[in-house]
Amino acid sequence: MKSIKFIISFLVIFILLGCVGSEPQAKLSSEEMKAQAEFKSQLLAQLRQGMQARSFQPTIQGTEPQNSVQVKSYITDEELLEKFNQFPQVTSGIKFTKLKDGFKINNTSRYLDTEGEIINFGYNWQNGNVTYLIKTSHERYKIKFVRAGTGEEAIEIADVYRDAKQYKITTVTGKKITSDGLILTSKGFIALRDESAFIYTIGEKLYNFSAPEGWHIARFQNGDVASTKYILLERTTEKSNSKSGNDLLNFIEATKELASLVGITDKQDYMLVNVYDSTKSFLFDITLGEKNVGYYSDCKKTSRYIAKCDTVEFSEALYKQNGLPNTGHYYWTILWYSTPDGAIAATRENTQTKVMVTDLISGKKVEAAFRVTGFPELSGEQDKNGKIKLTVGGGYLSDVVIDDANKLLTEMKDISLIKVSN
Repeated sequence: MKSIKFIISFLVIFILLGCVGSEPQAKLSSEEMKAQAEFKSQLLAQLRQGMQARSFQPTIQGTEPQNSVQVKSYITDEELLEKFNQFPQVTSGIKFTKLKDGFKINNTSRYLDTEGEIINFGYNWQNGNVTYLIKTSHERYKIKFVRAGTGEEAIEIADVYRDAKQYKITTVTGKKITSDGLILTSKGFIALRDESAFIYTIGEKLYNFSAPEGWHIARFQNGDVASTKYILLERTTEKSNSKSGNDLLNFIEATKELASLVGITDKQDYMLVNVYDSTKSFLFDITLGEKNVGYYSDCKKTSRYIAKCDTVEFSEALYKQNGLPNTGHYYWTILWYSTPDGAIAATRENTQTKVMVTDLISGKKVEAAFRVTGFPELSGEQDKNGKIKLTVGGGYLSDVVIDDANKLLTEMKDISLIKVSN
């Protein structure tokens, strides 16, 4: 409003000056011409004073000039590494407990960040390193790092802007990365682009990883890539339907699923691979399965217990609409950990009838549990010494508890049918 008033005033002055200057000089006396010149001078002085007042806008506390430009200042990689190295060392190990909206440290209260809700995180039990993602506002996020058990405040790693299609990441050192997905590790993050990934680790150069042909990087990772060196891949299948003319392909895929269900053949749709040595890879007898959750709408109640819904949309989700884990998702089916003896994986395989433990160093694989009716759920926890406890069960039957999955690998016979390349 003030700007409009100023423009109007300027136009009035301009018109007045034009009117005064348009009078024929011959009709004016010397006194009149002198008075006119003084009038013009006064108007011009007022105009200059107004322009100077507009150009100088003092900043009031809590506000910023409308035309001010926010310039982001960055630090160097060396300065970030120095901040990282200032954290005290942790030698006793840390127990992390995963929560839907964050985590707990050594069975204490939930870890909180004052700037926003913790959305995701990656951790390393051995040194307490944890990197986490917080939501600060609509479409805005921050990535932070902290060393659990030290009592120190977290340091910022990157700003993240997320729209409907992409993540736009800007690190505090000025690196800009655009990606389709984001995974947190214990010492940084991984920016995804389907078959490829940019691995950002504090104090190291940006590393590029590409999945082998026919595979892409799984969007959700239930293991720390930074400490284990392994990342989960998912088999790429052609999305098709009968309208696209790929009926034969649909039939073949359906046949594979059915054969896997009755135990005739394996359908190995998931693989753990070493990001620094792709020859070290492990296939698992796990299908694409039930990773999608149905969201129903336009529902009408037909009886006390039954409702008919006209619309249903399926999308990949870790949790169901009622807030419980979508246990059919691969995230709850494939777990892997860093241990004092190396990385190991715990998986629910063979149409969920078997729970397997695999040594990701030697390739040894053992059967930890078997049930003909299957195990709907698999969960694991790791204590501050690195020991892994597995709980498998769900449904009406009692759970099976494996107190020490690490020890199980040394005591049981190797049933691995996978040849590991070194």
